[in-house]
Amino acid sequence: PSQILYHHLRFARQSGAELYNRLCQGYPELMDLTGDWLFSHALFEQKPDNAAAYITQILRRPRPEPNLTWPHLEAFIAELLMLPMSASAFVDECVESILRTGASVVGFSSVYQQNVAALAVAQRLKRRRPELVTIFGGANLEGPMGGEMFQRFPFIDVVFSGESEQRFPPVVQRLLRGERLGPLPNVLARAHLSGGSPFPDLGGAMLRDLDRLPVPDYSDYFTQWEAARLDTPARELLQFASAIGP
Repeated sequence: PSQILYHHLRFARQSGAELYNRLCQGYPELMDLTGDWLFSHALFEQKPDNAAAYITQILRRPRPEPNLTWPHLEAFIAELLMLPMSASAFVDECVESILRTGASVVGFSSVYQQNVAALAVAQRLKRRRPELVTIFGGANLEGPMGGEMFQRFPFIDVVFSGESEQRFPPVVQRLLRGERLGPLPNVLARAHLSGGSPFPDLGGAMLRDLDRLPVPDYSDYFTQWEAARLDTPARELLQFASAIGP
């Protein structure tokens, strides 16, 4: 059996739903990458404290946006400065919750500003259980980004780049059986997991017949949404995106 852990709901509870929503929406600007900066010290643990430089050079830089008022920005900065220590503790909580599941294979789906937080969790997870297999996929691993992540972060065992609905299940099945992986397009694996027999033909990289996919099970999400008890009037929503970009 598999289990999906929606740790972002717990973080929204700890940081406050309003501040969390601002981080998700890319306030003040998406390219400020505030969500990634927030977890950067949890990933790069020897990194000097650069909060003052980040706030001065990035958050307080002159901006052309007429809707961005200085008092709102300063209030956001004041709240933000209270989070870095709790962000590191939150990473430890994520690690503990994953270890409690007893999983031997753990997958991370990384999109937008989830990258640094996911990497921080994976790094500490492998430190606690080196034999555990970590898999990364999602938009942040698309194309050359996947190869670069695989090269720079040795605690990532397997990377899926691009659509992987048809490739992911057989890879996980082999890993759970303790078997080595054969070559697959756009899948990178560490040497100790590679060298296995070729996989059967899994079809093209892009799945065109969506009826071949199982019906998604969102029960883990709704259970964890109820447990989070967020102080927000927002209802639980399931978002569906059929396409993105021009």
